[in-house]
This record gives sequence, structure tokens and C-alpha cells, in this order.
Amino acid sequence: MNERFRVNLFDCTNCGTTKIYAFLHECPGCGTPNPGQGHWYPGPYVTDIKMLQLAAKEPFWKCSHCEGSNFGEDKSKGCQHCGHEYDPSDISAKVIPGGTSQTNAPRRPAVHDSSYYVPADLPSPKVVHSSPSYQRSMVSSLPSYKSSGRSGLRLDGQTLGIAAVILVIVALLGAFLFAKFHTTAHNAEFTGPSWTRSFDVQRFEVVHESDSTSNPPASAYNIDSWVTTEKKEVTRSEEYTVPKTCHHSEDLGNGFTREWDEDCSYTATRQVFDHYDYIDTTHYSYDHNEWVFYRTISESRDNFEPFWPAYNLNLEGQTVLGAERAVNYRETYTLKFDWYDKDETKFTAIYKVSEAEWHQYVVGEYYPIEVNSLGEVRNNPLQDKLNPPE
Repeated sequence: MNERFRVNLFDCTNCGTTKIYAFLHECPGCGTPNPGQGHWYPGPYVTDIKMLQLAAKEPFWKCSHCEGSNFGEDKSKGCQHCGHEYDPSDISAKVIPGGTSQTNAPRRPAVHDSSYYVPADLPSPKVVHSSPSYQRSMVSSLPSYKSSGRSGLRLDGQTLGIAAVILVIVALLGAFLFAKFHTTAHNAEFTGPSWTRSFDVQRFEVVHESDSTSNPPASAYNIDSWVTTEKKEVTRSEEYTVPKTCHHSEDLGNGFTREWDEDCSYTATRQVFDHYDYIDTTHYSYDHNEWVFYRTISESRDNFEPFWPAYNLNLEGQTVLGAERAVNYRETYTLKFDWYDKDETKFTAIYKVSEAEWHQYVVGEYYPIEVNSLGEVRNNPLQDKLNPPE
């Protein structure tokens, strides 16, 4: 379990002596009582037998009469400072569990500092004698920690970049929605219709498939095939042990802290190689006859007299090589509206409708239109002319 003990320290706020062993009941410089458990902080690890015996004592108790600190075993003897009998109301220190940390690396033991104050009958390479004429320290050096001087939320460049991109996207989306749905009303003149009619022409031709993994259709010919083999790695799940050491600590309430390690290794699962599978795939090349896109025929005019463009198809109605057929008929009917602003600037909007509605508009008449910033007509001008909105 690797149990070890660390002596706690305290500072005297009366005379300034610092880093005093917490198992001492008073400051060696001025006699001020040990401030108690809540004012201690960690010191060095101890291995000497006398120190370990002190670490085995019960938690301190504080005399309510003189506030002197006493070992837990001294309750029957009363306070060692004033002789007052122990009272159940006297505050006793408690064993307080500390934090638990986990690591995969062994903990580095603390180095003993020879300048800690320690009683003469306990082992110490050096005793620092206090003097009331200056502020004293019982240890020459301890690790110091400096504040970075920074506070509050810190954002790295990547986070700021992502936030900027999001803001740009939101702004662009807002601008698009405004342009799409914000409209202005105008009384516009219908200045002319237009139409477009078109269709695609397909030809019946030979199509060559050079590498297909699907079975050839029944109409295929000139068929060739070959087999390829794919080497595929197959894995399996495997349990393994992840080494981990948990470090525990507890304040014993007697001036010492107990620390120990515990094996916290756990079992995890990972994928490991098991074997190879060999997968055969058959490939085909072949020829077959099918209809393919050849060309588009279209016609457009600016009038109310639409017609389908004339065409001549080769071998129309037959299914032989070189034959042609017409497919995918398309037709578009649009209206052009013009209006002027107060500065006599001309504006134009195009509106697409069905052929039946298209024929109901009269050139030269005015229609109420609502146009967005993209130049799109968002209402039905004919309906709003015949039935004006309230």
C-alpha cells in the first residue's frame, strides 16, 4: 500500500515565525498556541521512529479555558497549559480525508529541508533559533507559486476563429432572409410576355461497360469477366489491464497527514488483429444497346403564341441503332413588369406562371406587384388586381 506520513506546518501570526511543525502545541518563538487544524499546510515526509510515533497519536483537542492545544491521549490529564479538566464541549480535531489523485507514474518523494524547526529531542540536522528582533522563518526555502496576473475567461485563437465564422454565417443568412421576404409594393405595367419550349433527343446507341461488378443485363453481348481478390483484415475484441495508481491522503488532526497508494488498475477492451479474410469479386466488361442523351431542341419567343419546335428524328418509333426519340418536354411562361421610381429610374421584374394564367394578362395594363430585393415577384398580380387585398 506504500503508506507514508507527512508532517504539517503552521505560521505564527504573532511573532512571524513560519513553517513550524504542527505537532508543537505552541510557537517556539513567542508561545502563541497552535492555531489548529484549519491553519496547517503540508510539510516534508518523515521516516524517523519518533516522528512516526507522534503521527500515531490521536487528534488534538483545544482547551476551551485557555485555547491551548493538547494531544488526544491527554484528555484524562487535563490541559497541559492551564491544568483545566477536559470538557466534552472542548473542540477536537478530526481525521479529514483529503483528495484522491490518479497517475500512471510513481510519486516522487518529498525532500527533507533541514531548516524546519523541531524540538531538540527529535532528529534534525539543524535547529534554527528564533530571535524577536526580526521576522523569522524555520525553513530556508519552499516552492513558491506566482500568479499569472490573468483572470476571467480566456479564448484561444481557434475558438475566436470558429466564433467569427459562425457570426459571418448568421449575418449572411439574416441578409438573405431579409432580401428574400422583405418586399416593396409597386403598380407596375405589364410590358410583354415570353415563352420557352424545349425537349431532349435520345439516340439508341452501343454503350460499353468496362468494369462492372453487377451481373450483365440479358441484352448484353461481347461479355468478358475476371476475378479480383481483396485481402481484408479481421479484428477481435481483447481485454487488457490498464495500470493506474490512486494516491490518497487524510489529515490525522495531530499535526500529520497520512498518505498511501492504491492499485486502481482497470480492465479495458481494444480491437486486435485476428486473421485475414480473402474476398473474391467478379468484374464484367460488356456491350449493350440503350437510349442515351443526344441533343436538346428549344424555341423561345416574346409573344402569346407558343408552339413546339419542329424537328426531324431519325428512324423515329424504332428500336434500332441510330434511331432517335423525343423525351423530357419542358415549357416556361414568363411575364415582364416595368415601373419607375420617383427619380424616373426604370425597374423590371420577371414573373413565371402557368400557361393558362399567362394568357389572362393584358399588355399595357397595370398590376399590383410586391417585389423583394432579389427582383422576385412574391404575390399573384392577377389575383390581387381582380380581388384587391383589404
